[in-house]
Amino acid sequence: MSSKKYQGKVAADLRAYWTRQIEAAGVWPCWRCGRWLTLDSPWHVGHVVDRMDGGPDIPANTRPECAKCNTRAGGKRGAAITNARRRKPSTSSAPTKGNTLPW
Repeated sequence: MSSKKYQGKVAADLRAYWTRQIEAAGVWPCWRCGRWLTLDSPWHVGHVVDRMDGGPDIPANTRPECAKCNTRAGGKRGAAITNARRRKPSTSSAPTKGNTLPW
């Protein structure tokens, strides 16, 4: 089960795990775009199955990815949530018989 906040020991342990993997291999592909990542390039630990979809905070569900890819994916997810919450405009804005203007 994933924790509410992705920080602290869980995040540090996953970052350390993937740092060792990248260090051993020399380079590692971003799982989203395929760019080669090194320890010097900006990278994040990304979830294959998002945490909000029930994905666990374990190495098998995480991959190193470009910082740009991770923030873009999170932005798309956030935008989809925000847009789904927006109220759709009414199709009938003209007054009806019981809904007439007083003047």
